[in-house]
Amino acid sequence: MKIKTKLIHHDEINLVNSDKNQRLIEIIKKLKCDTYVSSPLAKNYLDEEMFLKEGIKVEWYKYS
Repeated sequence: MKIKTKLIHHDEINLVNSDKNQRLIEIIKKLKCDTYVSSPLAKNYLDEEMFLKEGIKVEWYKYS
């Protein structure tokens, strides 16, 4: 599998929001994604409902 992943520094996206959840949503939308994969530990601070309202599915990565 020759998968090529383009890396983008957050400074290249020109973010305007200061709220952590809104910044992630802004990045996801600007990159034309519809799913955010995160560690289950993020459930402590990630507002999943906010993502869902924006049409973004949140998936929790399982380490096992």
